Amino acid sequence: MTSVATPALEDDFTARLFAVSVRRTHAVRLLTACIFLLLAVTYAGFFALDRVIWPVGAAAYPLYVATYLRMGSLIEPGTTRWESAMERLLATQPWRETPVLVLNTRGTVLVLPGPEYVRVAGLSAAAREVVVRTGRVAVVGPDAQGTLAVRVDGWYLPRPARRVAPVHATAALPVGEPIAAMWVRSIVDAMHRSFVATTMFALTAAIVALSPTTPWWGFLTVAVNVAAAALAGLRLRHVRRLRHTGPWVRADAETTSWHARRNGLADGTVALRFPDGRRLTAHLHDAPINLFANVAHEKTLWVADHDVVGFPHYPVVAVARLTPVT
Repeated sequence: MTSVATPALEDDFTARLFAVSVRRTHAVRLLTACIFLLLAVTYAGFFALDRVIWPVGAAAYPLYVATYLRMGSLIEPGTTRWESAMERLLATQPWRETPVLVLNTRGTVLVLPGPEYVRVAGLSAAAREVVVRTGRVAVVGPDAQGTLAVRVDGWYLPRPARRVAPVHATAALPVGEPIAAMWVRSIVDAMHRSFVATTMFALTAAIVALSPTTPWWGFLTVAVNVAAAALAGLRLRHVRRLRHTGPWVRADAETTSWHARRNGLADGTVALRFPDGRRLTAHLHDAPINLFANVAHEKTLWVADHDVVGFPHYPVVAVARLTPVT
């Protein structure tokens, strides 16, 4: 990771991932408002119909809401408060690399040279582990209010941070688990919560639909929620393929084509050349943009288990279809 003289947002990967973060923040705001509005309307219906079956559904519904809002795959913690300040910093200042010390605290607190204490919001355990092991980050800022943007090696999504008072704590030590494995576990856990939440709500809706007073749109609601649960189950099955990664093999890599989506994922193909002379093409679908960013900057990609690719030292893993080059 090297510092550049141009503003941070002029890097295409940084700009794309920051835009994804902002869109997710807006989506969570809207979803939160819609869910609690629906909750209020639903409770009004419960009391109006005055049936035993409706309070049963009412008891399960808030649990579904709480589970849904905790889904790590949707929520970008900390971005809501500082997105405007971050955008100003990223648009006017370049990344600068700096050594840091990670403190052994509940949240991610970094000690920058000075010393200057900075708390980073929304940094995953795997990304935090990268900082613990490398002892460096790239930063933009701070501004007059003490707001910064932080970027971790191999992770091009800028995270919001702010200056805090000195914190008395020991230095965090590496956990020893492979970083890729930590990241995969977090994805699987988030998808499992999504599957449980949608299945629970589908069952609740189905129970409610047994009421003879349920209108036709009630059955449509059941169908929609059953479909959502089935989709969550398929996604969970897909990401579970990432868990069983064998030894990683390094290959020289070059992206031949790729197309980024608005949700932070991308499709594309990467040409691979292994040390033994083999040449393969990795066909990627719903891969993280960070994977293509690292291929572009490092000119390498690691392969494991024939259909898993990524970077074992970064929180970047994806499922790929590998085909030989003829």
